[in-house]
Amino acid sequence: AKLRNDSERKALMERILYIKSLNVKSINIDDSDYLKQLFLGKLKNNVPPRAMREIHKVTSLAKAMALINAPFRTSVDGTITVAKKDIDAAIELWGTICESLANGLPPQVFDFYKKIILPTWLKKNTNTIEPKGITYQEIRLAYYDIMGSWPSEDSMRRRWTPMLRDVSFISIYKINKDEGGDGRSDYITPLVFFDDLENNQ
Repeated sequence: AKLRNDSERKALMERILYIKSLNVKSINIDDSDYLKQLFLGKLKNNVPPRAMREIHKVTSLAKAMALINAPFRTSVDGTITVAKKDIDAAIELWGTICESLANGLPPQVFDFYKKIILPTWLKKNTNTIEPKGITYQEIRLAYYDIMGSWPSEDSMRRRWTPMLRDVSFISIYKINKDEGGDGRSDYITPLVFFDDLENNQ
């Protein structure tokens, strides 16, 4: 009932029905050079070959933005023209996910690494001579401190960290009793670092 009565959801549904009634025939991007310029600018610091091929997705996002704004973009013949504002919005949205995709990770998992795992490890090893791994419990506590909620134990152990290990972002290991551990607990050490995080420590 709460979802059905949500005013923003109602407005979105009304917009979708209105767009459907327009019988849009095509969506055109007249200023493709502007899109390419912004896209390359977003990736100028580190442009992996795979990311360069993602421009078609940014183009689709720009068209989607124009479609959402169809009441202000549609001509009498049913053609929608993508405006610069649509391109700007598409590039901004793409910027939130391009780094994760370039690294072969879903955005949620990449954020988990960059916002939780890496800062937690850096904080623990700020003044240590010999770096130490972090435990799942330390990660859970850090997640709660930052996000204000507890992470899903199943997602964290069975999906997120295995994904990060598979793309060589972390190593997961155990410490034997003769080395000071219990031989059972997993320890995690990050293998990929980012200048913006290291400089903030």
